Amino acid sequence: MINIRAVCSNLPPFVIVNNVNGSLVLEGFIPEIVRAVAKKMNLNITYIREPHDDYGAWENNAWTGMVGMLQRHEVDFVLNPDLPRAGVLEFAYFTNPITVEAYTILSGKKIQEAVVLLTRNATPLCVFTSFTLDMQTNTEVVGDAYGPKPHSSNSKDFEACST
Repeated sequence: MINIRAVCSNLPPFVIVNNVNGSLVLEGFIPEIVRAVAKKMNLNITYIREPHDDYGAWENNAWTGMVGMLQRHEVDFVLNPDLPRAGVLEFAYFTNPITVEAYTILSGKKIQEAVVLLTRNATPLCVFTSFTLDMQTNTEVVGDAYGPKPHSSNSKDFEACST
């Protein structure tokens, strides 16, 4: 069995760090993936929590946080997801992406067509034509999944590329 060290920080839902009776207990889908790989590769992983749950930054000619721990060889890998950065590539290897984020736009509680956000008063909106068309074609799905389909009484709300 090969022993390796991993640094982690609390970042739900990816990595959830709990301290139970002085021991780290990790939950979330990234620890689950790593456990499955470790089992197949016969690895024993010791997890170390970064004291400030800090990814790391370049400060005073040194890396801080989890990235600093990796650079100083205090750990063998960083458990938490991270984006490749030029300075880190000098001493670390990034895997292929293991997850793709699906960020959304939040609005108030009043239900409106998503296209309402793209009115004549906004930034030049012809850039958003494909986005608008996609949202219009998916409106039925959104309406069915999240309650009744919202309606707009203002036809100007849908003039996304008329200016």
